[in-house]
Amino acid sequence: MASPANSARRRRGAAADSTASSTAHPDASDHTIVSNAFVPTALTSSQTPLAVAARNGSPAVLLGALALCFKGLVGVTKKTDTGVVVEESADNDKTALITLAGLLAVAILVQAASSIVGLPPAGSQAPVAPGEKKRKRRKPNYIVTTVMSLILTTLATPFLHLVLVLFGAPFLAQTLRTLLCAAHFAVLGLYPVIYTRGTDGTGAWRALISGSAMVQQLDAAVGGLYGACVGAWLGAVPIPLDWDRAWQRWPLTVLVGIYLGHAVGRLLGGALQRR
Repeated sequence: MASPANSARRRRGAAADSTASSTAHPDASDHTIVSNAFVPTALTSSQTPLAVAARNGSPAVLLGALALCFKGLVGVTKKTDTGVVVEESADNDKTALITLAGLLAVAILVQAASSIVGLPPAGSQAPVAPGEKKRKRRKPNYIVTTVMSLILTTLATPFLHLVLVLFGAPFLAQTLRTLLCAAHFAVLGLYPVIYTRGTDGTGAWRALISGSAMVQQLDAAVGGLYGACVGAWLGAVPIPLDWDRAWQRWPLTVLVGIYLGHAVGRLLGGALQRR
């Protein structure tokens, strides 16, 4: 039988080991939170031909819609000694706004449909392995998840508008153009991530924002978000250049960058998704 003194020494030793372990690995709790969070994998993502086609084909559909709307976004042009420039008129501005709004509606439909068919909604579970005990958990509702994701995406749009202004977008002029550009970014970049991660506070969003566990987080949705960020940043480069080209009109180059970056990031994220 162990003496009380020996028991006390063992307890102090265990406490010291625990303290040393937490000191050596200060982010251990963060990794525990992230590992408990739902992160889509190849097991939770449907691999049916329809689901794969929805995940990989939606960027092509969005780029095709952008190409069809490109002329309306640029507006009526005229030739000058310095090149082709846009005619500044109320009709031109109205046409561009209508085209931006129409393209946004198409993007919402494509993203919602491709997410329902090709992405696992927040709360999905991987198939149970043979011999493993199945945990009881309520299955996610696709319709509720879609509606809530759209609502949260809408609420995030004004914040993204502010971010664009802080990065150099017009503050008082062309407000509707900037707001619609922010809405496009929200639908392409944020919506799929909200749809797959939800808002359960398990740490997936904290890890995503901080950049920790990047490999673990990477999938088609996150890849599309990262790609849209890089594309928007690169798309702003041609705007201040004195080329006097019609396509330099705000926010056309940024919008094209968002769509191209989202497409590349989504495909790469899906290809590199952890198994």
